[in-house]
Amino acid sequence: MTNRPAGRTNPQSSQVPGLWPTPDSGHGRSDTVWKSDVALEMWIDVERAPVVVRLAGTLGKATAARLVSVVAELVADGYHDFELRTRNLEVSDIGGAEALMDLQRLITRSGGRVGWDAPTIVSG
Repeated sequence: MTNRPAGRTNPQSSQVPGLWPTPDSGHGRSDTVWKSDVALEMWIDVERAPVVVRLAGTLGKATAARLVSVVAELVADGYHDFELRTRNLEVSDIGGAEALMDLQRLITRSGGRVGWDAPTIVSG
C-alpha cells in the first residue's frame, strides 16, 4: 500500500465517491485514500477488512467533524468493521475525545466492530 498526498496523484486515478482522489496503484485502480487537514492527516484503506483508518496529528474540536463525516460516509457505503490506528494522534481537547467516542458508537450501532492499535491520550 502506497500513500501519497492527493496533490501528487495521477489525474487519471480513480475516485472514491464523496471522498478524495486516490493514488493510482499501477493497475488503474486503488481504494486507498489520503486526506490532509492543517492539523490532522487521515489515511483510509478500504482494500482490507477491516477498513484501516490511520490518523496522525492533532484531533480537536476543529478537526473532529470531518473525521466523523468520513467514517459515517463509509458506514453508509456498507463498510462496518474498522481498525483505527491512532499511535501518531494527539487528542487536543474534549471535542477530539468526543469524536472518537462518536466514531465507536456510529460503527457499533451499524452492527460493526472497531479495533484500536494504541491508547489515545487527551492532552487538553
